[in-house]
Amino acid sequence: MLALTTEGKELHKSCFDTQQEFRNKTVTDISETDYQTTISTLQKMIANIS
Repeated sequence: MLALTTEGKELHKSCFDTQQEFRNKTVTDISETDYQTTISTLQKMIANIS
């Protein structure tokens, strides 16, 4: 069984926090409806070229 060291856990948390900040920043002033429309459109575009 593998487990993270204390240093590994701290690094994981730091990376996760940075990722969350980035995600929050990218969706500022975007409604949930607009976000879902964007995701749906991107999924359709991916399906079209797959």
